[in-house]
This record gives sequence, C-alpha cells and structure tokens, in this order.
Amino acid sequence: MNNNIVKLNNGRIVLICGDCLTWLPKVKVPIDLVIADPPQRVTNQQWDQQWSTNEDYYSWHFYWTYYCKLLMCNTASLYLWQTIGSKQYSLFKIANDLTTELTFQDWITWKKSRGMGNRKGWLYTREECLWFTKTANYIWNIDAQYDLTQPTNRKDLGYNGKPRKSQFKRYTNIWECNEDQNYGADRIREHYTPKPLVLIERIVNAHTLTSSDVVLDPFLGSGTTGVACIKLNRRFIGIEKDPSSFQFAVNRIQKELENANQAYQSS
Repeated sequence: MNNNIVKLNNGRIVLICGDCLTWLPKVKVPIDLVIADPPQRVTNQQWDQQWSTNEDYYSWHFYWTYYCKLLMCNTASLYLWQTIGSKQYSLFKIANDLTTELTFQDWITWKKSRGMGNRKGWLYTREECLWFTKTANYIWNIDAQYDLTQPTNRKDLGYNGKPRKSQFKRYTNIWECNEDQNYGADRIREHYTPKPLVLIERIVNAHTLTSSDVVLDPFLGSGTTGVACIKLNRRFIGIEKDPSSFQFAVNRIQKELENANQAYQSS
C-alpha cells in the first residue's frame, strides 16, 4: 500500500500527499473540472516563498497547468485562484500564456467580507479567479447560474422583451461571500487561504453533471473542494504537498463522509 495515497468512499475520493508535479503525470483518469488555488507568493510561509524569482514561479506554473491540460477532457474547465500584486506572478501573464492552450472565459472577483493585511491605502477585500476551458464545447449547467435563495420578485418580461428564463437572480462574475461560511459554525481555519465552501460548490455545480464526473484539486489545502464533491456526489482527486495540511484535509473529508452516511441512513 502506498502511504502517500488515501482512498475513501470505495475509491471515489483519492487523496495524495506529495508534489503535484510528481503526481499529476501519474493520474490516469480524464478530468472534468480542475479547481486550483496555488501558492501566490503573498505570505511569509515557506511553501509560499519557495521560488527565488518570478521567472522560476512562472516555470512552475507552466508545468502544473500543462499536466492538468493533458488530463482535462474536451468539455472540462479549469478555475485558477489568484491575487493581484507586484510581488507574485502576474495574473495577466498567466492568462496570456494559458490562452495558447486553453480558452479564457471569464475573470471572477470574490468580494470578501473582511479586509486583508495592514497595508497603506484602500482596504484589500478581493480575490481573483480565472476561468479557462479546454474547448468551446464545455459543460455549463444552466440551472447552476441562478441563486435559488434570491427571487427577482418580478414576473414581467426581461430587458430584451422576452419572458424571463428564471424567477431567481442570476449570479454575476462578482461573488460576495462571508469567509466564515467555509467551515460552518465551528469556524475552523487550518489553512492560510481557504475558500468558502459555497463558492466551490457553485463551481462544481456549474461544470459537472453526473456522479461519475471527476474533479481535480492539485493544491488540496484544507480540503474544501473534496467536501464540496462529497456534498454534490462527485468523484474527487486531491493533491497536497504539506503533510500537516494533508492530514487535516483527510480528517475533514472523512468527517464529511461520516456525516453524509449518517444522513443517508436516517433518511
């Protein structure tokens, strides 16, 4: 048995402890969706400052995105979380270079509820996410584009004079969400940059359709994408280099599976 690999839920959840550049070439199943939150060179943590130059950082980005592209099926999407700043790899350079292999679809901004850091100037409350697709024939779940908790309260025609397609508000590319929604009431924060579970669920809902679809997260972190896949009944592969973060993610995902099984048995 490989101690670097943990398989859960009859192999539907595969968690790997190791460097994504080592393990991505070993993945043998086609991937329907990639959600990646790579190091961004904005913290003082060793894992975030392992590159001496922007050129080294760029080269590393090139290889992991290259391997992901090879794994992605023709209908797949890739979501890349990034921040904007002078000290880390340029968001614009990533977009420009990846468009030679993937098609850039949209730039999403997560508007946070709290500011980050004590820098001089406007309070920083945003994080960026770039959406790419393998081909023009990508999966897009139309029903997932509406916020079912926000009725429009309007029954008349839309601005184009045609009947409205939904009575609910449609999500824009500005996503507002409280960071504490990531873990729920216990407000656990093991990782430095966790993403809210509701936002990851939104992405998975929009770009996968069946329980056989496979979601890949090459930077597992605290395991949020894995939790989203359990809630939405999707297959999942997660890779994490840091042993401490990996074990935290494994424990969290195991707990989510136990809760899901208990809910199923009591229904």
